[in-house]
Amino acid sequence: PTTIGSALGQLPDRTANALTESLHDIMRHIIGARGGRSFGICETCRYHRKGSGGAYCALLDEKLSAGEILEICHEHEAAS
Repeated sequence: PTTIGSALGQLPDRTANALTESLHDIMRHIIGARGGRSFGICETCRYHRKGSGGAYCALLDEKLSAGEILEICHEHEAAS
């Protein structure tokens, strides 16, 4: 599958660098607007748990499907 990283690798360096910097600016703005709270993929969150019964969100006390762990979590807190 094509990823953002592989797509950026196909661009000229100058274009890829400008796009990367622009995306970083957008992310900084979004995080600032959220009061400094991060957001990210569910499986990278400090509340994400893996167990024999599957994935689980410790914050929301909910089982997670395989697809959900790859989605963006608006309650996300970076794992330490």
